[in-house]
Amino acid sequence: PTRKVAGVEQNTGALGHGLSVAVGMAIAAKQDGLAHRVFTLMGDGELTEGSIWEASMSAAFYKLDNLIVIIDRNTLQITGRTENVMALEPLAERFSAFGYAVRTVDGNDVAALVDTFAQIPFEPGKPNLVIARTTKGKGVSFIEDAADWHHHVPTAAELTTALAELDQAEQRRQERYATA
Repeated sequence: PTRKVAGVEQNTGALGHGLSVAVGMAIAAKQDGLAHRVFTLMGDGELTEGSIWEASMSAAFYKLDNLIVIIDRNTLQITGRTENVMALEPLAERFSAFGYAVRTVDGNDVAALVDTFAQIPFEPGKPNLVIARTTKGKGVSFIEDAADWHHHVPTAAELTTALAELDQAEQRRQERYATA
């Protein structure tokens, strides 16, 4: 995300600072009596950073039910599989143990995501965590589930192929919803 997008107040990258910033914003909102919610999106590769776990403890301690944490759980990071770098599972149970209300959802299914977000807050007095199980590069055959595409720039031919595959996938999706 970029701060040039309306509503994005902070962009942090993969070093694990985003959750700490979001916790601070959620605390400030509560102290100021504001009813707004704070969303933060993290990649699962960030979860190897200690600051994530420190911020997680703080969020539960301060009962930040205005905090919504979304983890993109695609099991890939720049160096390969997340589980080969640091085992993260059982992820939902770990965050539950910290005091989060956790939901796991198919992050490639927009309708499932909308339904999950409509249920927030999951439990009063608890920070909300959505584990979005995704496939990195979903919809593009040569990019799907490939760690090396984390930093790879497509050639013109690859871009053309990728856009065509995404267009086909979108057409199939629209046809499914039209008949549903």
